[in-house]
Amino acid sequence: MAVREDFDPNTLEDDDFLLQPPAQDEVVSPGATRQVAGFRVQVAVVSNRGQAEALRDQIQRDARALTYIQRDPDTQLYKIQAGNCHAPEQAEKLRHAIRALGFLEAYVVRTRIHAKSAVQLPQQFIDE
Repeated sequence: MAVREDFDPNTLEDDDFLLQPPAQDEVVSPGATRQVAGFRVQVAVVSNRGQAEALRDQIQRDARALTYIQRDPDTQLYKIQAGNCHAPEQAEKLRHAIRALGFLEAYVVRTRIHAKSAVQLPQQFIDE
């Protein structure tokens, strides 16, 4: 499966999602030790912290992927991103799993990931 790196989500003209560069203020898991270049699936951007936490918990539970909340200091919005994928193909598989949960606007973003906690997809999403 090929990943389209030329896709620009800003062209969607969707009011529900405001896209910004990766924010620096991130809620991280306690075991994370270092960050490296990688990929995540951005599920949503919301203005309410409680809604962001509920979405994070739902994605973590249902997709079984580490999920993070990033607060953008410029817009004050919360980004919900899942996974710590080293390759775009991993992120694309996770995106399909998240879309299957009803988050149809989820897309892959290039960002900094936690190297210690690389994404482990459920077996049903891994091609053999």
